[in-house]
Amino acid sequence: KILEISEEEQQRIGQDIHDDLCQQLAAIGCLAQVVQQKLKQARSGEAGSVSEIVRLISQANARAREMSRGLVPVVLDSNGLMAALGELASSTEKVFRVSCRFWCDTPVHVSDNKAATQLYRIAQEAVGNAIKHSHADRIDISLTTSAGNLRLCIRDNGRGIPDHRAGKGTGMGLLTMAHRAKMLGGQLTVGPDEMSGTKVDCTVPLPDAANAGDHR
Repeated sequence: KILEISEEEQQRIGQDIHDDLCQQLAAIGCLAQVVQQKLKQARSGEAGSVSEIVRLISQANARAREMSRGLVPVVLDSNGLMAALGELASSTEKVFRVSCRFWCDTPVHVSDNKAATQLYRIAQEAVGNAIKHSHADRIDISLTTSAGNLRLCIRDNGRGIPDHRAGKGTGMGLLTMAHRAKMLGGQLTVGPDEMSGTKVDCTVPLPDAANAGDHR
């Protein structure tokens, strides 16, 4: 219940940032550009300062939109989960300077936005753990369907996890991921991976996930 309330509140804040703050910043940016052009035409020495203000407003707007996407990562359509995971991989590469790839050979459509958001949060937590705890420099995220099930897999080439913790995670992050999977009627396993790091494997039954042929 706490997870559900937290998710609802994050979505509310994210939507407010997108619909209110971002729109206000865009409007202020347009007004500042008008002032900049007038000062430039008048050959005023203040044009350069206003130009810097325009740049900073644009930068703040971009940052606010990134925050909004982080709080509301999955858009309300069946392609939302794929798009959000792709964005997660892209932003992880850009921010942490590691190789992070998302692949989904056969499109996986999930129309249940709440389920898609829970799956995204599992991936987000697993990627964060790979960077913070495993110190990985390569992370692979995959989304596939097989036999009516949806499988989300996050692998890394980090230092792995101790044997006594594999599959028995007691950290809050691992417990939360497992609980999210359980909420969807699925299961989550965490263990060593062939890349020498850690593999987080989440399998859930989703009747609305398109299964365009068995793919592993």
